[in-house]
Amino acid sequence: MDSREISFQKIGVLVLAGVVLAGSAGCGRRVARKTSIRDAVKKEVLGKEKDDPTPMTVTGSNSAFTVDNKQGQRVLQAKLKGMEGSMVPGQGVQGAVKMKGVDALLYDKGKPSMNMTMPTATWLNKQLIAEQTAHGVSADKTTELDAQKATWTSEGNIIDMEQSKVQGMKAGKVDFTAEGPQAHVQDRWVTMNSGARTHNESGQQMTADHMRWQLDTGQLLADGNVMVQEEGTRISGPKLNGNTKLRKGRFTGRTQVRMKSDRFAKKK
Repeated sequence: MDSREISFQKIGVLVLAGVVLAGSAGCGRRVARKTSIRDAVKKEVLGKEKDDPTPMTVTGSNSAFTVDNKQGQRVLQAKLKGMEGSMVPGQGVQGAVKMKGVDALLYDKGKPSMNMTMPTATWLNKQLIAEQTAHGVSADKTTELDAQKATWTSEGNIIDMEQSKVQGMKAGKVDFTAEGPQAHVQDRWVTMNSGARTHNESGQQMTADHMRWQLDTGQLLADGNVMVQEEGTRISGPKLNGNTKLRKGRFTGRTQVRMKSDRFAKKK
């Protein structure tokens, strides 16, 4: 995927001002005016293609931004309140595209994967980078993401987040929540290697140094100072293999159980 595969709805954003000025002429005349301006600008750009390789600044409001890969598969489709980028005639978009008011549909292997909204974002080097919060909902509505910062890498459909929260949904309601300073999401696995805190709607809570969670099956693997609390009972140990959908788990290694009475039971 190179810059020439990126389209700002063809040349539409370049003619936005002309379209707005023609808006008062009525629906039928507005469409005709938009087409004629677009053709004129396109002709001008193509005419300069051979003679003037100087980058041009492209700006727009209430525009669309799409990316396809070399196989013609859709990678990204976004609605934007504003955008700014640079393009070279005959070569396409160059460098970063800065966006505002982003409502983006992310694709994986040509199929919709997640809808992500961000107040601002940058598209650069096959990555969508959100520096001021991001909220995502999976295409099947089973997963929601929130982060203070997020980067989506289109190759591999990978999401890296800071100050992150990942929620598993069931019948439109939150079923399980995992939070951590950092999260890596790939192949439907959530990995938190800088500490993780989780809870479900039954009141069970868990903390661990490291955690991996499979979003489809619910499998959860935690290790490093793992502690589970529920109704006054606290269980701690080095490793936990559990399932968030079945709400069951098994500790391995030296495990300690503390009951409400503060009596201890240990088992190897």
